[in-house]
Amino acid sequence: MAALLGGACVLLPAGYLAWRAGTVRSPQKLLVMGMGKFVSTCALLAIAMVLVKPSPLGFFAALVVAQLMYVLVPLAIGAKTRDQLQR
Repeated sequence: MAALLGGACVLLPAGYLAWRAGTVRSPQKLLVMGMGKFVSTCALLAIAMVLVKPSPLGFFAALVVAQLMYVLVPLAIGAKTRDQLQR
């Protein structure tokens, strides 16, 4: 339960940003939306810790894994793209 909650605290704001950013072309609006994502992620983390009181290990482990996806997915896509270009 704690891992699901930790992952949801990251994925919900990120999903909302991705959904909304598909139609926005202004860099200023994207920056504001990114700051809103950060604030909403922090707020969800605080709310979850205060109201639900999850197990810290599972909660923060899922949080770290979800945050690592921002680094690992582009690396994996980049490696796949490089392999396709070499053929």
